[in-house]
Amino acid sequence: MIILKLNSEVNVKRPKNRKLKRRASEEKLFDYSRSGIVINNKPHFVISVSPDTLEDLEFQKLISKYKGSVVASENLEKIDWLREILFDLKPFRKKILFESLKNKLKNKEFINFNLLIIDYDLTLLGDIQDVLPFIKNIGILTHSKNNTTEWENNCFSKYGVKPVFIRNEHFLNMKNYDVIADFEKIDDNKLHLNVSGEEAILYPFFKFLEVPEELKILENLDLSKTTICGAFKGA
Repeated sequence: MIILKLNSEVNVKRPKNRKLKRRASEEKLFDYSRSGIVINNKPHFVISVSPDTLEDLEFQKLISKYKGSVVASENLEKIDWLREILFDLKPFRKKILFESLKNKLKNKEFINFNLLIIDYDLTLLGDIQDVLPFIKNIGILTHSKNNTTEWENNCFSKYGVKPVFIRNEHFLNMKNYDVIADFEKIDDNKLHLNVSGEEAILYPFFKFLEVPEELKILENLDLSKTTICGAFKGA
């Protein structure tokens, strides 16, 4: 994993052991520093860059080669081009918010209701069975074309509830559901629920974003708790 952070006081990293001399106009030097760090017995690289280097198109192209294997400090996470290449935290966010929803159901905050879950890639498929004992019916809006027949039959034989998969929004009638949980519209670790026409907000439990001792060093690199737990916890 590449850990990218902003540093306004770094020196130019010059290539070593250059065998061929290039003209100054051909040589591109970036203002950055690099160091190694071992997390969970795996090596990672910390790259500290200057603001100017971060805006350099060639540097952006270089880092983009590592798309999906880059995390960034909190002050960089909302930069448009960088967001496109960062490690995907959406599955992690979905799962920790689903745990909050499950807890509400177990506590019987919603009783005898119809639930709609919007989960385009079926990240939550392995978790949905846990809530079936607490609901009346469930619909799952997804874009996935995976065959779920065996899973559906399994749900019915165990819990007496057979999930209905909706793979086309045109066939979705929101009025059929008392609670709508849209996991495609997570906003800053918040899940917006529609409960009988009224909005409710779910937050993840603190324990899901608790940074273990062995990962505390990552907090010194200005990584958010979500990034640390989603990208490194249990990895």
